[in-house]
Amino acid sequence: MICCVNKKTTWTAWSLYLPDDYKVIFPAKTMLAQFHNDADNPPAFTFENQSYSGGGGYWLETDEYITGYGYNRQSKILDNSEMYGKWNDILVNVKWTHEEDGFFKIWTNGKLAFHHKGKTQDKDELIVFHVGVYRSYLSKTPKSDATQIAYYDEIRHGETCKKLKLKDLGYSCKEIENQK
Repeated sequence: MICCVNKKTTWTAWSLYLPDDYKVIFPAKTMLAQFHNDADNPPAFTFENQSYSGGGGYWLETDEYITGYGYNRQSKILDNSEMYGKWNDILVNVKWTHEEDGFFKIWTNGKLAFHHKGKTQDKDELIVFHVGVYRSYLSKTPKSDATQIAYYDEIRHGETCKKLKLKDLGYSCKEIENQK
């Protein structure tokens, strides 16, 4: 857990590996990283290994209190063929604000995969970054409780891209920041 990530604009990076035999337990939910808050709201942004229709891969779920749509929004970050049995590098750049000038950007393996513009938190909310396997709604799955193993490495957090020392991972902040 990295506390208090919502200090204006932040950068967070991690590498994730799911083994080839990783089990999706849909309709139960598995979150593999999340930007949570200290209020009564659910996590603002969660990284999951399934969509509403099942399947696998890596998905971002943006909570309805962020989207303003009256429902959560899911966006595919990586599909199955890119996800299992491979290390994937995830990079997130966020301007934390309750105003409409915020943003939440995700790069996977050095390529821009998602860009949200607008609110990223409620006013005076404290955001905390969690990595690990978080499961919910286990009673919804008729299958036996499958073991899920996820490996994490290179967890980094800073106020600028440069402070993450992405060169160590083979990426250039200049190239990352120039992607639209």
